[in-house]
Amino acid sequence: MSGCGVLCFMPSTASPDDHKYLAAAIKGRARFVVAGDTDLLDLKEYDGIRIVSPRAFLDHIDNLCLEKPIDLPRLRALVRERVEQPFG
Repeated sequence: MSGCGVLCFMPSTASPDDHKYLAAAIKGRARFVVAGDTDLLDLKEYDGIRIVSPRAFLDHIDNLCLEKPIDLPRLRALVRERVEQPFG
């Protein structure tokens, strides 16, 4: 895959359409990819990046222990708002 700024070896189990998301996650040093796509979810993890469903990500947010308090209800609402938007 070209254009990701690093030499990327994509897993053969991921759909070729999903490679761009994995490359972006690697380039952006993401810790999570939140997906509803079963091809991505079946990977569970790639290059140290956890691939989780929106529900699992919301559960993770609920369980965070942060030094600085955050407005979890507001954060959850923002994530839900994004999850409920149609893809296009």
